Amino acid sequence: MTGLWKFLRTQMQVLNFKVARDAYNLNHALMDLSISHRNYRKYFYQDKIFVDGEIIHGKSPVFAGSTITFHIDDEFDASDQPYTPGAPEGEILFEDDLIVAMNKPAGILTHETKNFDGITFRDYAKNTFYKLGIRQQVRFINRLDLDTSGIILIAKSDLAQGLYSKIHKDTTVKEYIAICKGNLHEKTPVDLPIGRHEEIGTRRIIAAEGEGQEAHSIFTPLYNKGPYSIIKAQIKTGRTHQIRVHLMSLGIQILGDVMYGVGIDGMYRQALHSFRLRTNAGGREVDVFAEMPEDMKELIRRIF
Repeated sequence: MTGLWKFLRTQMQVLNFKVARDAYNLNHALMDLSISHRNYRKYFYQDKIFVDGEIIHGKSPVFAGSTITFHIDDEFDASDQPYTPGAPEGEILFEDDLIVAMNKPAGILTHETKNFDGITFRDYAKNTFYKLGIRQQVRFINRLDLDTSGIILIAKSDLAQGLYSKIHKDTTVKEYIAICKGNLHEKTPVDLPIGRHEEIGTRRIIAAEGEGQEAHSIFTPLYNKGPYSIIKAQIKTGRTHQIRVHLMSLGIQILGDVMYGVGIDGMYRQALHSFRLRTNAGGREVDVFAEMPEDMKELIRRIF
């Protein structure tokens, strides 16, 4: 890392995007990159968007091969950047100029809630940002349940968050490993809406037709032995408890899941892990892996 880049990183982020095709104005060129009109307006009117190093008129054409550059000011300086004593740094799986991918352990909330204000994974991420010199707020792109481990993407700026939020649903492939009671013998899609339980607000159920939120999952059997199985789950939506509820609709329960599954000695959370996430934004391809945690490895050794 050069001394110049160290200086720039403490002052602002510089993001470059290559234009793939001619556009009749800057806003149109940014739309092709999935950058929102809101972010266009914010950065354009602060004179923080450059085309080939120059500030251009908003109605000027932008040509294929040009480089669009954003200058993103830091939200904190070194003296006021938040840091949480007592929280570790998160395990980094991947980093580029837009995001950091981290490995969330089981047993920790992704972020604070109205009923819990202790240490969460947001604090892990804050401390990681502090160490890396990323002087921005922590902005989660995806989330995981308390007792689900695996990959969480964190945007390095509001521009990066907007990019991923805009295309996340359509182009992201999220894959999980689940250790279950019950067998699956063929690749099985489940397209059933998910809604809240009427009496237990934290619980989700398969909703009646025309109600709830649409949810799409694909389950692939990897290994069956007796009553147990290892299943890969791919989700196209990200509803709360989606995998657990959709598996339950097939008569399959995740081991260790006290809400929807079945208990088993030595497993103190649902045996569910986000092991791979593939996506792209602004022309950048991301393919992240997170190794299965030791508690799930040990469970597999015991029952398979």
